[in-house]
Amino acid sequence: MRTTTLIGVGLLFVVAPALAQERPKAEIGTGLGLTVLAPDGGDAIVLFGIPGAGTASIPALVAPVLYVTFFTSPQVMVEPQFHVSVINSGGETAYSTAVMGQVGYLFAPERTGSAYLAGHGGVAALDLGGFSSTEVSGAAGFALGYRVALRSGPAVRVEARYRRWFGDAFDQLNDIALVFGIGAVIR
Repeated sequence: MRTTTLIGVGLLFVVAPALAQERPKAEIGTGLGLTVLAPDGGDAIVLFGIPGAGTASIPALVAPVLYVTFFTSPQVMVEPQFHVSVINSGGETAYSTAVMGQVGYLFAPERTGSAYLAGHGGVAALDLGGFSSTEVSGAAGFALGYRVALRSGPAVRVEARYRRWFGDAFDQLNDIALVFGIGAVIR
């Protein structure tokens, strides 16, 4: 009896911290932000979006309007991002799509707030009039951010991002953004 009690108390000390620090499975949210698009040797364009960060004027260059982050481990965040825009004006229709992916590393996932570093890349396609003239560009970059996740479910982030675009549609374009996000943690 005494041995069983000691084992039970021992298991309580081992299992309780693990249950208390249950890692999130996912986070779903939106954001607002400021994006500066600076082509090499050209004039910069500044975009502000709520939600998003620069989704209105140049639709293929976006911080996602909605984001979904999956936590593959306590430290690793994987964030697929997808964007589609259709703009019709004067009988002409423009289409843009973008598929991006971001993988981040949380430096202190056991704390309420943690800095993170992320790398990302993806591809965007822009068609300004009929599917025969589609231009495709790729992007690669990094982000530095800070994420605060409260125990009851909400999460807030601030992220500074840099992307370098290359290819047909957005060759030699620097994409610099500051994004504020708010989301819900799914455990």
